[in-house]
Formats: sequence, C-alpha cells, structure tokens
Amino acid sequence: MKTIVKSYEDAYGTATPVIQRMMEDYVRDLGADLVHRVIEVTAQAGGRTWAYLAKSLDSCKASGMDLEAYEAEQVRRKAGRNVVVDRLQPSDVDILQRAARRPLRLKREE
Repeated sequence: MKTIVKSYEDAYGTATPVIQRMMEDYVRDLGADLVHRVIEVTAQAGGRTWAYLAKSLDSCKASGMDLEAYEAEQVRRKAGRNVVVDRLQPSDVDILQRAARRPLRLKREE
C-alpha cells in the first residue's frame, strides 16, 4: 500500500487520509497492480486531480477489469492513433464548394 501511496503522491501530490482510505478500498476491490497501473496511465494522460483518477478506477471497477483487461483496453484505445486514412476512390464531395440549394448572400456595401 505504501508504494501505491508513493506513486500517487509522485503523480498527484499529497494523499490526504480520506484519499488513502479510498485507495485502500480500490486496492481491496481491484488489486494493487491494477491500481498502480491506473495511477501511472492517468498521470501520463495529464490527470492532475483525485476526481480524474477516481473516475478511471470507478470505470475499471464497474466493468470488472483486471490488469490484463486494462492493458488490452489501453492498447485498443491507442491503436487508431497516427494512422493515415487513404481512400481508394474519392467521395466526390467537395466541402469547399458552395451548396447549390442555398443562395449566396453578400454583404451590402455602405
């Protein structure tokens, strides 16, 4: 438990007694390895508050995740990043072209 509190304090700041008790509950429900990994991932994602971390832990708890399922979810989430989308055939939709059914309205010059 001390390593989890230390990793929380490294990432988020001082762990109050209330936060420590809540982390103990999460460790009991989810396991120490999963809680430690969630702290690491949320800190890397830019989380800076207990509420952000608690929401991630609650979603893990609600879906019944273990460490393997959490790691698989992280891989799944990152799989679509930096992928170039290439279309074999153009869609023939030019978003810069003015819509034909809408008349062009010009500003009046004064």
